[in-house]
Amino acid sequence: MSFNRFLTISVVLSLFVVGFAEASFAQTTEDLCKQVKQIMHCLKNNQIPMAKAHIARFYPPEYREYLKETFGDELGSAYARDFQEQVSSLADFVELMTKRFQMEVDADFGDIRCFKIDQPSDIPTWVWQKKQTFLLQNMKKPVSLYEIMFYVSRDRETFRPIANFVIINGSFKLIGQPEKAASALMN
Repeated sequence: MSFNRFLTISVVLSLFVVGFAEASFAQTTEDLCKQVKQIMHCLKNNQIPMAKAHIARFYPPEYREYLKETFGDELGSAYARDFQEQVSSLADFVELMTKRFQMEVDADFGDIRCFKIDQPSDIPTWVWQKKQTFLLQNMKKPVSLYEIMFYVSRDRETFRPIANFVIINGSFKLIGQPEKAASALMN
């Protein structure tokens, strides 16, 4: 009886520690960079299943509800349709993002940086600034957006972004760019 009780307590404690580690992992831009670097390390070392497991953690299964709650019915619904068109399932998401991260490995990126975006002035100048400004201005429930930048060289002149990450239930999730939704509603 005491061994079973010890085993049960150990399992519960382990689940608590894993849950706490997962929730506390998504707190800073450095945490997001660390997660992306883990993916890149796995891909460089041809540990594809491990990389895909890390990438799957970025998938937001509750994206429809989250986007509607954050951006309202019109923009949130349009954003969810854009997301659904790009990745209709977790498997599609993992395959698409594995290819995207592999592209950076193949390009021999020199550095990774992460930006936390709470207001338009936080957005470095690049092509997506207008869409992110639009998102920030149209949030019904303000949240921080996070963007990863892969720099091809250390001089940081050539870069490629992946946006928009958000924190959902204590973990970073990738909700992407609302290409059609933002373009249609911005005009």
